[in-house]
Amino acid sequence: MAGEKSFHIDPTAIVHPSVTLGEGSSIWNWTKVREGVKIGRHTNIGQNVYVDFGVVIGDHCKVQNSVNLYHGVTIGDRVFIGPHASFTNDIYPRAVSPDWEVVPTRIEDGASIGANATIVCGVTLGKNCMVAAGSVVTQNVPAFGLVIGQPAKLVDYVNIQGRPLHHNLQGPAPSDEKLHTVFTVPQGDMDLKAKSRVRVGVVGAGVRGREHLRILDLLKNVEIAGVMDPNKQWATEAAMQYNCPILNDISQFVGQADAVCIASPLATHAEYGVFLLDHNIHCLIEKPLASTEAECLALLAAAERNNRVLLAGYVERFNPAVRQLTEILAHGNHIYAVDVRRMSAVNDPRTSDLDVVLDLMGHDLDIVLSLIQSPVTSVAAHSVRPYSARADDYVTALITFANGSIANLTASRITQNKVRELRLTTDLGYITLDYGTQELLIYRQGAGAIERSKSPKIGSYSMDLSMERVLIRPGEPMTRELRHFIEAVRGKKPPLVTGQQALDNMRLAWQIKKSCEPPQP
Repeated sequence: MAGEKSFHIDPTAIVHPSVTLGEGSSIWNWTKVREGVKIGRHTNIGQNVYVDFGVVIGDHCKVQNSVNLYHGVTIGDRVFIGPHASFTNDIYPRAVSPDWEVVPTRIEDGASIGANATIVCGVTLGKNCMVAAGSVVTQNVPAFGLVIGQPAKLVDYVNIQGRPLHHNLQGPAPSDEKLHTVFTVPQGDMDLKAKSRVRVGVVGAGVRGREHLRILDLLKNVEIAGVMDPNKQWATEAAMQYNCPILNDISQFVGQADAVCIASPLATHAEYGVFLLDHNIHCLIEKPLASTEAECLALLAAAERNNRVLLAGYVERFNPAVRQLTEILAHGNHIYAVDVRRMSAVNDPRTSDLDVVLDLMGHDLDIVLSLIQSPVTSVAAHSVRPYSARADDYVTALITFANGSIANLTASRITQNKVRELRLTTDLGYITLDYGTQELLIYRQGAGAIERSKSPKIGSYSMDLSMERVLIRPGEPMTRELRHFIEAVRGKKPPLVTGQQALDNMRLAWQIKKSCEPPQP
């Protein structure tokens, strides 16, 4: 054994004498390390690991139980490899083959590989990248990239801690500064992790604001800090119902609230949000985020410079059926087409200051962009305005994406039936989701092909299909959203819907609205 005797080798391990093992490193039970292997300092090789001849492993690495590392693999420093991960070294393997040729694989410093992942030979995993559990990597992974699926696809970037950045993949890669930003509990919030109650205020005592107050009143460890609304009657009624103070001005939240939910008219979002963020108050802002791109950017900048949470209020993201659908499609399945219908009656009280694109279709734009994660290449939309000369009441939009996916969205507030449906055609099968009932169904084609019926009287087609009803624990999306907001405020997790994602949603909504405009003479 090369090197000094300042390491640990379990008696059951089989380690070739030519192996170089660095100071402070360990090799545990039933592991086999073959000739010529080089292992750096303070590296831990778990139980039942196989390390083929000539493999190089750097310093401060963790190779968990039952990992297979084959000849041709080079591993940098500070690399984590989860249990049962496997590497290959031959692109065209056969049991007996005269042309066996090793194809090298390189894992660069700081990379993390999840449990049961497979790394197909010939790839490079970039510095500090992250491979999700169970993924099959067939292509190079960029530095700080997060890949998921079979085959693995880039879905996000992570920071130096490995935490997702919720980065817009349609734009350039994250800046070096952003990649190396360490997420911490914001300054002044160190007590919030252990604080028994988080003080949350509400701006707006209308329909949406009352929903916030109702749920906040039910949440444990939350204290309603106050409600503010220019309509004094609404504010008084809400304050009496939920036994909380009435605040007359946005500035009165300073020192009174740790966080605020903004459910006021769209025109006030940026003004209120920037003020609160600049006074170290976390914000949940109902969608749409703001009236203009400049206002959205001002909110993003205020959250960043003050290290505050900015959660965009796209409540359907917290629908249990949507969360389950997102997990199902997180393994790299391709979405060919999406069809969405969201329709309401004309007397819906929540449509006063918004057209149907910003009010109803906004939810579905957010979900479609989060699922497809590909740049938009074209938008074609049409609308009708039977009840308003200024705002669209019924809109249908066709969106195409760079990866070949298409999405057809319809939103209406003049339909005498409430419809909330999402349908996807994917390589996994045909998927239907009902937002209201939270029912999620997957139709898969069986082994049998499509065949004409043998009955000459019917003369129709039959298809061997199976239908899977996904079991979902039901729950109120807004309750889940507000619980998530409190967890984000306490520093336990980043916002699920970021300000940047909300801005991306708005940009697409503005494209749709522009497409609906009649051509200029």
